[in-house]
Amino acid sequence: MVKLSSNIASSAIVNRYNANNELEKSLSIKYEGNQVIKTLTEYHYDAFGRRIHKHSETRNFTQSKNSSDRIIRPCIILWLNEINSP
Repeated sequence: MVKLSSNIASSAIVNRYNANNELEKSLSIKYEGNQVIKTLTEYHYDAFGRRIHKHSETRNFTQSKNSSDRIIRPCIILWLNEINSP
């Protein structure tokens, strides 16, 4: 049986780069109890590789108690289920 405390804070960051090794997008997800904070940042560059624009958007979500045993993270989905022993 795997149990997570609802008081544990964790976070995940996923970065995406283009062919010129320039950062295109960054996704940050922070889990604090039943709160989920997602921040998506997009970057734009000129022809010389200089960053000319940055756009960031943050969203807050609340997980219900029924879904507190499921944690969704970028690129990895972990389903933590209780296993009843016979």
